[in-house]
Parts: sequence; C-alpha cells; structure tokens
Amino acid sequence: MQLEHVASGPSCVYPRPDWVEKGRIPCLDGLRAISILLVLGFHASGTEGFPSSEWLRSLLRHGGVGVDVFFVISGFLITLLLFREQDRTGRISLCKFYIRRSLRILPAMFAYLAFVALLQAMGIASLSTIDWVVALTYTANFHGTFSHGAQPIEHLWSLSVEEHFYLIWPPILVLLGTKRARPMLVAVVLASPAIRMALWYFTQHRVDLSRVTPSRLDTIAMGCLLAVVCREPRAQSLLRRLGDHSGLVVVGSLGCVIISESVLSRSGNYQILFAQTVMALALATIIAACVYGERTLLGWLLENRILAMIGIISYSLYLWQQPFLWSSGDWVGSRWPLNICLAVLTASLSYWVVERPFLTLKSRFVSRQDVAAITPEG
Repeated sequence: MQLEHVASGPSCVYPRPDWVEKGRIPCLDGLRAISILLVLGFHASGTEGFPSSEWLRSLLRHGGVGVDVFFVISGFLITLLLFREQDRTGRISLCKFYIRRSLRILPAMFAYLAFVALLQAMGIASLSTIDWVVALTYTANFHGTFSHGAQPIEHLWSLSVEEHFYLIWPPILVLLGTKRARPMLVAVVLASPAIRMALWYFTQHRVDLSRVTPSRLDTIAMGCLLAVVCREPRAQSLLRRLGDHSGLVVVGSLGCVIISESVLSRSGNYQILFAQTVMALALATIIAACVYGERTLLGWLLENRILAMIGIISYSLYLWQQPFLWSSGDWVGSRWPLNICLAVLTASLSYWVVERPFLTLKSRFVSRQDVAAITPEG
C-alpha cells in the first residue's frame, strides 16, 4: 500500500484500505475459524473419551472467549456493511437489511431445530414447551433455567444476543444518522459497567450477566466502534502500525486479558463492572491488528484456505456442534472423537445444502461489490 504524504509537513498518513469501501475483509474468516475452534474445544473437553490431560482441559475451559470474538466481529462487520450502503446509495434500507439477515440466519436455524425435534422424538433430548418458545423467539438468553435434557438449545443464547443487536442497532443508525455513530457507541461502552451493576443489584443477583442482552452491549458496541474508526482518515496511521506489529499486538492484548481475568477479576466488583469491557477492547484491538496486518506472518496464517473454510461454515458449526459435544449426552454420537467428526459433517451439509442456496438468493439484495463480504456473516 502506498503512502500519501501530507503537504503540510514531513509526516505521512495511510489511505483507507480498499476493503473499507468494498469487497472481502482480510483475515475475518480466519478469526471466525479461531473463534469456533475455541468453542468446539471448550465443549468437547467435557465429553466422554476426551483426553484426560488436566493441563489441556484447564486451557480449553477458557474457550468460551470464542463467543466474545463472534460478538465483536458481528458488530464490526454489520456496521461496516451498513456504512458501505449509506455511502453507495445515500441511505440504509432497513427492509433489505432484514431480508438479508433472515435469509442468512433463519434457514439453517430452522433446519437445526427440526433436527432437535427429531432427537426429542427419539427420546435423546427432552425439551419443555417454554424451551421451544424461547428457541423459536430468540429469547433463550433471558431464560433462566432450561429443562433437563434441553442442552441442544442452550447455546442459542448467544444467537439471541446477536438477533437483538440486529433489531436495535440498524434502526438507531438510520434514525440518528451515521455521523452520530461514534459518540453513541462510546456512550454505550461507557454506560455498560453501570448497566451491569444495576442489573446485578436490582434483580437480587438472579440475572446471568454473561448472557442477557443489556449486559452484553459493550461487547458488540466495541465491534461497531471499530468499524467507525476504520473509516476515519486520522486513525489510519495508528491502525496500520497495529497491523505492522500484529504479532506483538495480539500477545500484548492477550496478556491484558489474562491479567484482567486471572488477577483483577478476583474482585467481584471489577468482574461485574470492567472485565467484560476490557475483554471487548482487547478483542477489538486484536481484530484491528489482524485485518490491517494481512501482509504479516499472522495475516498469512489467518488467510490460509483451511482456516478460511472453517470460518465460512462457522455459523453452521456453532449450531450443529451442541448435540454432539454434549457433556451429559449418553448416546454414541456424543463420544469423542466421533462427536467432533459428526459435528463437522453435519455443519458442512448444513452449509452446502441449506445455507448456500439462500446465500445465493440473498445476493440479490446487496451490490455485486459486497457479495464477497457477506459470506458467511454479512
């Protein structure tokens, strides 16, 4: 990428990368792949037959951070695509946005729920009426206690959080305008610790702060804020420096997360107030370093074909891993390593048989220059 020299002095700035305006965002599929692999490892470590190494199990217990990565990526990608539409057409069409999201998410979701219904008919799963209601209405993250045997739908809490984001953020952006996006997002991030503490206090500690939407606002908002910053000319020099030193940035950010989670979070107040915000900031920094560091060794690793393919089917993998990586499951399909093979197989079938045709249909509601960027999350 060529430098553009500023006429007023010897300093120089970088132009915005091409992917800010159009096309595929580098390294994003690789980051999705890392995220889903963390989740798979976290769930698989509790299944029958998994290697008994205590060190490995302890490491994989932190795999839930993969969900946080998905949240930040969702905020980043969706906001960037909305800004692209605003630049290209002069407006954001909420109708087309929700059509695209429905075609992207619902077919695979309904196919998965049909499979869960089959498991229930076979006596493998046991879901109550309320379990089905929260699964079908994307309110699983507000459902405090699932019935025994309903584990195949418990992971839908994170998809519920994302759906609420899709319902709230685009209309706000249309109503208040893209120019007000940055101060709005900063306000959300700054207010989030107080929101979590209020929820914890006024609900008498009965709310799971890791799952309910109001307490997760700063995680997704941080991704949205990253998209806004990536468009700002004054930020390009800093972002490019992050990219040029992506390896060090990733190590440093992970170090901050480790200190936050293992040392500072011993304080209950810190855990409620700031731990999640620190995690979101660190992950947004890592994502920025990766997408701007596509020409570094880390960028090369994230762009390899295997990781890219895993990232492309990551939504299906997240949906379909749950019945197989089921720690309390007592059927042969939940035993290691057969369970991971079945999860990958069903996710691949879901992508090619269910998702792919609807992705083709969805492309009618996006410009040709953005078709490459909408797979698999856009």
